[in-house]
Amino acid sequence: MNAERTEPTRWDAFALDAVSLVASAAFGQLFVAWPFLAQQHMQAKPAQVGLIAALYQGPYVLAVLAGRPLLDRIDPRIQAALSNLLLAVSACGMVFAASLNQLLVLVTISGLATSWLWPPVMGRVSAGLEAAALNRRLGRFNAAWSTGMVLGPLVGGYLYAWNVSAPFWSAMVYHIVSAALLMTCRPAGKLSSSESRLSPPPQEGETAQVACFRRMARVALVSGYVSLGLLRFQLPVLAEQELKMNSARFGKIGMLLSLTMALGFWALGRHPWWHFRARGLWVFQAVLACSLLLAYAASGAFALFLCAGITGVGISFLYASHLYYGVTGGARRSRRMAIHEVLVSAGFLVGAYGGGLLAGVIGLRAPYLIGCGALLCGVAAEMAIYRCDTLRGGGGAEGSPMIAP
Repeated sequence: MNAERTEPTRWDAFALDAVSLVASAAFGQLFVAWPFLAQQHMQAKPAQVGLIAALYQGPYVLAVLAGRPLLDRIDPRIQAALSNLLLAVSACGMVFAASLNQLLVLVTISGLATSWLWPPVMGRVSAGLEAAALNRRLGRFNAAWSTGMVLGPLVGGYLYAWNVSAPFWSAMVYHIVSAALLMTCRPAGKLSSSESRLSPPPQEGETAQVACFRRMARVALVSGYVSLGLLRFQLPVLAEQELKMNSARFGKIGMLLSLTMALGFWALGRHPWWHFRARGLWVFQAVLACSLLLAYAASGAFALFLCAGITGVGISFLYASHLYYGVTGGARRSRRMAIHEVLVSAGFLVGAYGGGLLAGVIGLRAPYLIGCGALLCGVAAEMAIYRCDTLRGGGGAEGSPMIAP
């Protein structure tokens, strides 16, 4: 039996959650430090700030797709540990980056390295679990990484204000700690060559209802992460250039976004009331659209704090929904989580880089209106998917129980 299909030990689960928290804290620091470093010390324009996100997420997506066939054949802890060590090296290199081009090269390396971190960790975390037990486990995992993203932007903002190099040194240490934690987990088995060549059935252990909600959740995840990409990489530009905010204060905004996201994950993991409720996806996307309107109209810090708080709650629902529907009924979960990461990255890339291009052409605030429209288009697309599934009798009825085959 593939070891990924067996539930991790208690220590493995603790170590994987700790890795998720610590590594996410490192990323959170860098997400604050990169835009401010590029603007203040490398004279980057909004589109170039967006290019940082593009060169992180783009190679990440390509590497995840290219490496997907290997995910069930290599020990997940070895993959993730090597990823963290390469991320530590790239963070160290950023300390000595003397130009925007050098920073962009190191960011690209970081994106490539990250492709071996999240899919194997996420696949291992959910191994052997279904239904309520799966929901609780994913809730703890989501709370862990989002807590890291609470601490990362706050600490990163203060560290950058104290010393420009400090967030990068700190991120390097965090990734080394993550690699060490991963190596304390028990080795996981790997599929044989003959098993890895077998193509699993397209809907492995799932009902038509799960398939319908997975399709809707994919649309919701991409449209939601368009808004998150805008707020992570373009909102710092608006905050500094129009609202005259420094990195330390903006770090608090990033912290609040991640805090409400973590609280949302905690609440969603406590009880599965939201499973197979299509209106939940639609309502939370509409709420996200409203949060982008707050960013568009912001005249001070209060509006940005409110925008961040609302966004965190909305993103937690969309992310948790796709994570749950994505692995339910599946055996090769690392591969399914690779798809999850591709969708997350695609939305984030469009928001961060596309938003930067739009900001440079039609103004710093216009991308938030366009992002609002993208979210509403996502809702319309999901309603169409749901309606088509209902007409075909595909089991999309809200709240109907999922019956295992």
